[in-house]
Amino acid sequence: LKRLVVLIMITVALRAALCGWGLSVQWNGDHHAAIGLWSFVALRWLSGIVGTLVLAAMTWQTLKIPNTQSATGILYVGVICSFLGELTSQLLSVQTPFPL
Repeated sequence: LKRLVVLIMITVALRAALCGWGLSVQWNGDHHAAIGLWSFVALRWLSGIVGTLVLAAMTWQTLKIPNTQSATGILYVGVICSFLGELTSQLLSVQTPFPL
């Protein structure tokens, strides 16, 4: 389970780097994007990236105790946050050519 949490942290960090690049390209290209677009970007980053990373860190701390049942419950919440972020990313991909 610890290896899985490390893998989650690495993949979320890589996803954040890719989306950060897409966000910088989008920001440099169009400053006057709709406010709805930026609210979806905020939801995507707060839920899909930051939320998932925070919950993975909480799972890591829980596994130090060791308490695998609680860690699994936290991972379930992390999966829901990840799904919410990825679904928001799908909505954003219709409007922008870069991953946000």
